[in-house]
Amino acid sequence: MGSGSISVVIVNFAGEARLPAVFEALNLSFVRPAEILVVDDASPDGSLLWLRSQEPGVQVLAQSRNLGPSAARDRGLRAAQGEFVLFLDNDARVRPDTLGNLLRAFTDDPELTAAQPRILIAGTSPPTVQCDGGYSHPTGQMALASAYLPLDQAPRDRFAITSLMSTALLVHRERTIAAGGWSPEFFMFFEDHELGARLALLGAKLSSVPDALIDHGHGTAGLSLRAGGAPSDRRVLLQTRNRWLAVLRTWSGSTMFRLSPLLLVHEIAQATFWTIRRQGGAYAQGLLSAAGLLSRTLRARANIQAHRRVADRKLLKTGPLPLHPGALPAGRLSRWLTLGVAAGLERLTAGLYGDEDPATASSAKRR
Repeated sequence: MGSGSISVVIVNFAGEARLPAVFEALNLSFVRPAEILVVDDASPDGSLLWLRSQEPGVQVLAQSRNLGPSAARDRGLRAAQGEFVLFLDNDARVRPDTLGNLLRAFTDDPELTAAQPRILIAGTSPPTVQCDGGYSHPTGQMALASAYLPLDQAPRDRFAITSLMSTALLVHRERTIAAGGWSPEFFMFFEDHELGARLALLGAKLSSVPDALIDHGHGTAGLSLRAGGAPSDRRVLLQTRNRWLAVLRTWSGSTMFRLSPLLLVHEIAQATFWTIRRQGGAYAQGLLSAAGLLSRTLRARANIQAHRRVADRKLLKTGPLPLHPGALPAGRLSRWLTLGVAAGLERLTAGLYGDEDPATASSAKRR
């Protein structure tokens, strides 16, 4: 395939009802993809039948078992033939000019490795930004840039980021593979954050592209929070585990030592919060699962740290503690206490780590 060609990789699980809208949007794109691949993650519904009957020209890579979106994306990345790969979840819809605006970012900066489109929460009025990618927070969380801002209040110009959102993402294929691709052991949650942090510390350029818009649907049943409801135990487990996997893989030893008081206080707050919500068991399982992957994580860490080119100071940004609005307790007192603890952690973070660029940090909103 020629220079500038785009392969679209759609990751699908139980998306029979969602896939038609994804393809309809791609068919309206001003820039036509050179190829479309669908990695089906052992869907239990009729997704494969629909794809074979309605989109016979699409290359379908069927997983024999459910390995999670991170493994699915990595398979698609390595099977794609285009210079660039656009990853799409099965509830992410491009606008007609999205692909062109993303490609323009690479034309303007040929050294770019990843271009993050602006992800909008579908169906919101006024239109609301979910994020423009994000940053690494000193608590180990991912802080989303422009999160939950009305579209007309969000930044209009491109800006550098150090964390990615995998709902929709355009990457330079060869550079991403050279950096190790996606990490399958994450399954889902923080796999995109870890990829972005890893690329950034290896010296890659990542940029938000605010004029490339994506409409994002309701996410994965039982795991996403945009449709309302409390976080599931599965979500608590995966996020707890993967947050630590990302920290251990990407942070330097000196950073972890310096921030150890903050990490300890943050973990105590996490344990208390989830215990009050009667999900302390899921939280504990997440920590145990991270411990079970320790040897594998340390091997990955040794390779990443040996090749790092950027100091943590350039990657970590202080600012508001990332809190997903859907995870906050409903009761007034519990909510007040949670926000009070978050404010205390923010002060501790600033005291221990400071911030080289307060203006940038202020754009990292609560997740």
